Amino acid sequence: MKEILTVVLFVICTINSFSQKWSLSFNLPDTCRPYTLAHADDLVLVPTIYGIYRSGDDGATWSEVNDTVVYDISCFDRNNCFACGDKGLIYKSTDGGITWVVTGSKPHPTKKFVNIKALSATKVLVDAAESVIGTANDYTDTLYKYDSVYMTTDGGNTWTKTDVPPSEGYTDGSRVRYIFSDSLIFTRGVGQTNLMKTNNLGKTLAPTNIVRNILSQTLLQTEMVTLKTGYVLTVNYALDGEAYLTVHKTTDSGTTFNPIFDTRSLSRGYSFQLSGRCIDFVNENVGWFVGQFGATAGVADIYKTTNGGTQWVIDTLGFASTGAAGGFVTLFMKSENKGWGLDRVSKKVLKYSSSSSNSVKDTERSIITVYPNPSSNGIYTVEGLTDNNHIKVKDMLGRQVGEAVNNQINLSQSQAGIYFAEIIGNNGQIQIIKLVRQ
Repeated sequence: MKEILTVVLFVICTINSFSQKWSLSFNLPDTCRPYTLAHADDLVLVPTIYGIYRSGDDGATWSEVNDTVVYDISCFDRNNCFACGDKGLIYKSTDGGITWVVTGSKPHPTKKFVNIKALSATKVLVDAAESVIGTANDYTDTLYKYDSVYMTTDGGNTWTKTDVPPSEGYTDGSRVRYIFSDSLIFTRGVGQTNLMKTNNLGKTLAPTNIVRNILSQTLLQTEMVTLKTGYVLTVNYALDGEAYLTVHKTTDSGTTFNPIFDTRSLSRGYSFQLSGRCIDFVNENVGWFVGQFGATAGVADIYKTTNGGTQWVIDTLGFASTGAAGGFVTLFMKSENKGWGLDRVSKKVLKYSSSSSNSVKDTERSIITVYPNPSSNGIYTVEGLTDNNHIKVKDMLGRQVGEAVNNQINLSQSQAGIYFAEIIGNNGQIQIIKLVRQ
């Protein structure tokens, strides 16, 4: 298996002075059941139980492009998107979600794929669940045992089961794994109580220090923004029975998460209703979380941080301008000044945008993958390189010995040893990664 190094760059661009706001972009049909949202550039896709809804103009117009049951969609870029659904089916689009074809995955009547991550136009990871009949909430229901993570490196023509182990417990369908890259996957461990991580596709699992206490803590979401830095959002219960959110942060790839904030300090109180739930960061400092606070049931509030999660301020209250019910709002932020929200109960797609006349910085994520690393022949493949950045390679003395050309780094004429790839953004920002030439 190829070892890779994935780097997340933050590309800075400039826009005019602004006023940030949430607005209603689209009312989904009442009959559908939306699951999540995917976006790339001006493309927005919403998978539902009755098909995929698409906007190719930043949410101005919408259309239904597919009537298949789809649980999750991931787009690597504006054209290449992957979707997963029932009966072991995985779909691919190369025209920005207009048309979809079944990939090489074979249908399986009891398996559903619930979580998909496109790392490039050809490399994709997908999480599978096997349905069983069991008892939940005092009645017979369909439960799911999470089977494994499957991977393709040829755009979906072939899929291989990785070593990420199946879950040892059952769920009613909520996701139990978080895929950031094929070198960092989080999953719940024995009895669904521990948050575990793997950086080798499950060959070994390492425990984090996040342990779910069934009586007092519920794990909601893991959110990594780099291979080192990320967050976990949990719900906890006070002695008086009230629920509150806690934000935990890691700077060591998830080995340890430290609590940095909880909602008991918010001015509106800390009562939290388990419906709106999401945390989303666009870089190590700027992020949002959403929930229902106070005594106003059915109304979602959004809070924002600009200092890495230690302080939060109200970004919007109650979605009053959109009319959204706030029943289950999840966030999909693209940058500090652009993003999307999905209210799964009221079936509304929300848009977060900015406009005005001073200069502000807008941060977006650019994911670059370099593999194999180490390399036995000195040839490295680079995926995700755009016109906004380029790569120079230097030796231990700081001398330039190569650069990325046509998505490839060629050190075949260099001696075995350690080299450093400088990934330079269009604003001059530099990220350095280590390359090993065997």
